[in-house]
Amino acid sequence: MKTTKNTFAPSMFESIRDSLKNSDNKNNQSFRDILKFETGKTYLVRIVPNIKTPELTFFHYFNHGWTSFATGQFMSALCPSTYGETCPIDQERFKIWRNGTDQEKLMANAIKRKENWMCNVYVISDPTNPENQGKVKILRYGRQLHKIIDAAINGDDIVEYGAKIFDLTETGCTLRIKVETVAEGKKSWPTYASSRFLSPSEIEGMTEEKIQDIYGQLHDLEKVESRKTFEEIKEMLNTHYHVKINSNDPDWSINKKSENIIMDEGDDADDKIDMSPVKDPQKDAETTNDAAVEDLLRDLG
Repeated sequence: MKTTKNTFAPSMFESIRDSLKNSDNKNNQSFRDILKFETGKTYLVRIVPNIKTPELTFFHYFNHGWTSFATGQFMSALCPSTYGETCPIDQERFKIWRNGTDQEKLMANAIKRKENWMCNVYVISDPTNPENQGKVKILRYGRQLHKIIDAAINGDDIVEYGAKIFDLTETGCTLRIKVETVAEGKKSWPTYASSRFLSPSEIEGMTEEKIQDIYGQLHDLEKVESRKTFEEIKEMLNTHYHVKINSNDPDWSINKKSENIIMDEGDDADDKIDMSPVKDPQKDAETTNDAAVEDLLRDLG
């Protein structure tokens, strides 16, 4: 009888282990490749299109974040609604805003749902990290910059800009990101409202060969944020929001002391927090006698 020889070799184990390390490093590297901005400074970038798969030029996503009531650490999760899937955090927020007590609603304010976009950019000027200049980095932005970019692609500025914002030659238009400060009382945050696309201009040192090289340096935007399953997000919610000792144990307690709730003052005007309740993705909204809840549901659009 012929026996099957074991073909697994120690060298294969090393390769597998190294691949896992490299995978983790790539994820960490993706975050290091996101541009960092400082108030009072101006940055110049040219948006780089994904010429192989144009529809992946931009990545539009939603993210949940809050300070854990169990550990005090900041928790973050990519919302499954990004991919049209059901999100347990959205379900929880909907349930609280529909039927929760005032204290439960106050606690729910700790969970922030942010809308963001990402794209690859060629960095022309980066006063914060000059070593980024001449490289392809990730521009992560919120609603203010999105409004400016969208206007150039789909809105009032399409005639002036349009496809030019993706052109790396002298006929292309650079995005000037101007970071200023807005103050309200003792609070202040950065604003990007003065950012704009510039008139067509040449990028110093840009050649056709370099353009082709730039197209090959694009970052995979969908891999920047780790994607969790429904159950993984639910477990994170149980542990760090409901403070369940064991999600399978019905005898758990909730820490709902209002003094432990950390209220976000707004990261910046570009990343304003969406605190409106969201619809239950699995059910249509049912009628209710609570007029306040009805008003909230009508505001969902």
